[in-house]
Amino acid sequence: MTMGKNFTVKIASAFIAFTLASFFTCSCSENSPEKVNTVEPISTDTTEADTSAVTDTTTNSKADTTAKASTDSTSNEPNSATIKTTHNILGYVNRGQYTIGSEVVLRELDSTLAQTGIVHRSAIEDTLGAFIFPDVKLTQPYIHIEVIGRYNAVCYDFIERGGNFFGAIEAYADIRKGDTVNLNILTHMQAKRLPRYIDKGYSFDSAMSAVQSEISTLLMFDTLHTEFNKLNLVTKQEESSYLLGATVLAEGNVHYASTFDKMLENEVLTDSITSGLWEQAYRASNNKNCWKLTENSRKYGYHLIITGAKKYLNQVWTAKYDLGECSAEKHSEIKSPAFSSYIDDAMYCDSTTWKPCDDYIRGIYGKSGEKCYYCDGMYWQDKEMTKCDEYFVSAEQTD
Repeated sequence: MTMGKNFTVKIASAFIAFTLASFFTCSCSENSPEKVNTVEPISTDTTEADTSAVTDTTTNSKADTTAKASTDSTSNEPNSATIKTTHNILGYVNRGQYTIGSEVVLRELDSTLAQTGIVHRSAIEDTLGAFIFPDVKLTQPYIHIEVIGRYNAVCYDFIERGGNFFGAIEAYADIRKGDTVNLNILTHMQAKRLPRYIDKGYSFDSAMSAVQSEISTLLMFDTLHTEFNKLNLVTKQEESSYLLGATVLAEGNVHYASTFDKMLENEVLTDSITSGLWEQAYRASNNKNCWKLTENSRKYGYHLIITGAKKYLNQVWTAKYDLGECSAEKHSEIKSPAFSSYIDDAMYCDSTTWKPCDDYIRGIYGKSGEKCYYCDGMYWQDKEMTKCDEYFVSAEQTD
């Protein structure tokens, strides 16, 4: 399949085609040789007129952080009588743009996240990240899907570092909630947090809801109700603006992917622990980073949600920094963000805009209370107050 092929086939057609091609399916044990599903290509169309190739099959629901069970009860889960033994599992992989042909691995789990040995393999089929597992036979309703490979970032030119970045993306799902399972930065965060909730005695679905609530609160998803694994960046979903925004936040660590995953290992995710996300929100909103957001998003087919994502990022940094208004009365004031008391995180008011100490304000003096600081282009250097007084007098005389 070529990069420019249009996505024009409806999902029903894909189902029929792949059902007829059942001999491509692989269902195998981790302890035995595994075959790779050779999946027929899915045609693509990146135009706004036809972006419904993957249709969410679940009803939106708010995360419930209070539901907890010592065993994996199904009292508040879909009726087990409706569980199918054979599924056509499909979705999109959206963490930027993964390379066509990247392997997608599906593993069946029990309610404790232990693998049962049933494994299916497929591949990313187009530039939108589409994949499909036809005729998947399961004995349990829980699955884990993962991709490890190279991808082009959203924020940065994809010629950097030899063309792209390398990393993993994963998702958990209860297949009784629908055969559409997308992989994105939010499902990845959820996957990294999920085991700690299972270890605390939560049921699978209660743990999924609890983690979604935790992440949604942290990232200020005030109006998001769709489950993370039902979100993608290429179909018409208003809430996907949050997803594109979260993808940008994570790309603050794109050069050091392990740093992002390491952050998610903390027992509790506080604004202080996740401060790098808020710094990225500021940089992306003020043209200090993420210069390719609009260009790459259009290139990857994310054009429907760019404006909403930018609005979200601006709201996030403003709320997390909580600096208040920068006005003429606050000129030369230095103030630390709400998530940090570290002076090098402090921002400088130039009468209209809060700015960090970087090359853009190198050589500036500012005050914080009774202390004087000098920006060397990277850090705030502690100086005698007389230095600030001399600087301000000189600046007034120049004006």
